[in-house]
Amino acid sequence: MKRNLSIGLALLAAATASAQSEHLTADTLKTISNAENITITRSGNQTVIRALQPNENKGGGTLFTYTVTEEPDSMLDRLTQLESIQDEKNAGEIFRLPFATDKGRHTDKPFKTSRFITGARYIYWGWNFNYDYKGGTKNCFEYSIADLIGVEWETSRHTRLGFGLGFGLQRVTTADHRLFATEGDVLTIEGLPEGVDHEFSRLDNWRIQLPLYWRQRLTGSFGISLAAIANFNVYSSAKNRFSIDKTTYTETITGLRQRLLTCDVMATVGFVDAIGVYVKWSPASTFSREYGPSFKTISVGITLNF
Repeated sequence: MKRNLSIGLALLAAATASAQSEHLTADTLKTISNAENITITRSGNQTVIRALQPNENKGGGTLFTYTVTEEPDSMLDRLTQLESIQDEKNAGEIFRLPFATDKGRHTDKPFKTSRFITGARYIYWGWNFNYDYKGGTKNCFEYSIADLIGVEWETSRHTRLGFGLGFGLQRVTTADHRLFATEGDVLTIEGLPEGVDHEFSRLDNWRIQLPLYWRQRLTGSFGISLAAIANFNVYSSAKNRFSIDKTTYTETITGLRQRLLTCDVMATVGFVDAIGVYVKWSPASTFSREYGPSFKTISVGITLNF
């Protein structure tokens, strides 16, 4: 059967292009008219096409041969490239960027538990409501990045478990016309003497936080979260500012004996990986009764990226 050999050569070039795209140089394909006895032979990594073009006037003909050789390392290079692309894709899955939603992940794949490194999560600001032995203190604020860096497990398409490391500040102020003072190692709250104008008195407690949390997506982006937070109270200081006869004085009190470890319980509801509202209970006072004001707090506020 007579064929146009250029079709066969084009098909062969397309079939071998994926295996040797790195090494096969472009050749000029010859068109052989009225080709006969076309054979395609493959041996090892070599493919040979033979075609006979008859000589109509003199008899006999011309034999054309086209050889394609696959270089041994071409397939290995291709596999290495594919593995590199897959490794880069997998590396991107290790980290979960702040405020990057995971909605729709794995929707076309069977679910598999995944582990991620997270950062800048559970950023919250709220208002403390003091109760139980307030002792002359007023309500004030707190702020925190409870999960500055952490590890998280996605245990289902809608559930995550994780823990992290962060820091925060809790501030307490005194009631009007009262200031912080010390008696030995004890932080006390005293009334102001006559003739003293009070500007402010505040107590700041810095803490390192270790949150352990569970988060559940309920519908769409709406979900809830529960967290237990261990607070290591690393530094506390009190500051008073007042004036006498129009002269302003600032007093800072350090060396306080706050509790090293306290714990909080926190519940959040809102739009996951975005914004929510939290309620937090602190059942342990920063100071025991023998070393300072012994009060407990309930906090309400806004949290980001929970």
